[in-house]
Amino acid sequence: MITVIIAEDHKIVRSGLCHFFNTVPDIQVVAETGLGREAVRLAAEMRPDVLILDMDLPDINGMDVMGRLADSGVAVNILFLTMYDNADLAGHLMKAGAKGFIIKTGEPEELVEALRKIKSGGIYITPAIRDDLLTSQFSGASDTDSLESLSQREMQVLLKLAQGDTITDIADKLCLSQGTVKTYKHRILTKLGIKKNVDLIRFCMKQGLISE
Repeated sequence: MITVIIAEDHKIVRSGLCHFFNTVPDIQVVAETGLGREAVRLAAEMRPDVLILDMDLPDINGMDVMGRLADSGVAVNILFLTMYDNADLAGHLMKAGAKGFIIKTGEPEELVEALRKIKSGGIYITPAIRDDLLTSQFSGASDTDSLESLSQREMQVLLKLAQGDTITDIADKLCLSQGTVKTYKHRILTKLGIKKNVDLIRFCMKQGLISE
């Protein structure tokens, strides 16, 4: 039996996933939540085989959840289920310890395949994203617009900037000082060769981090 916790803030999506998994004999949903901090607590208490995690949660995002679990020594397999169709982001998350990355536009059966593969010790990435990652690795491309140049913390800050969070919002959510967040933002702009906020928004659109 594969035990699963679902962290997804859209209740209809979460309920749909629970209903679907009820039809799969070897998968059991042991808990569900729409909040990142609650996902951290539940994963620490219940130690599921897999935590299905949305990137966009209203309190802390999926990358924050993964970081907090790692910092507290909680070993749990994380499968990201996200709207972000972005190979660089997937690469960042996998390097940080995630075991899977699936785009929400895929078929439900893909989730079953991913859960079984992760349970058996493997990793799973949506095929199109996996192909993009392989192409990027073997081409040796070094585009200055690539997310690959960012650290994990810088990626966290960028995602929150893309979501429209202010410096104050980000500082509160990441438990950092506003000065530290400003420093991270400066590093992000420098690494990406961006000077203005409007160009940062265009970059996030180009990378699929926000919709046009």
